[in-house]
Amino acid sequence: MDGQWAVVVGAALSASGAVVGALTTWVSARLQTRVQLKVAELQHTATQTAETINRKRAAYSDLVLAVDTVRRQKRMVRQHLRRHVRQP
Repeated sequence: MDGQWAVVVGAALSASGAVVGALTTWVSARLQTRVQLKVAELQHTATQTAETINRKRAAYSDLVLAVDTVRRQKRMVRQHLRRHVRQP
């Protein structure tokens, strides 16, 4: 093997190393992009779920307050009717 052949073999090895490195980088970048996309999707879903839960809590709270208000008003009406019905 003469010097020229060693240079050709060295260049070929170098080029194949560069190709393997580029492919590895490309695969890694694709995987990283997929992972980042999945994380973004999960964050979006979590945010939507949290907003839905908060809206439901607020709606249930409003419902309970409305029921409580109606009960109070009914009690006041009953007390009023009792006072006026008993009095001759």
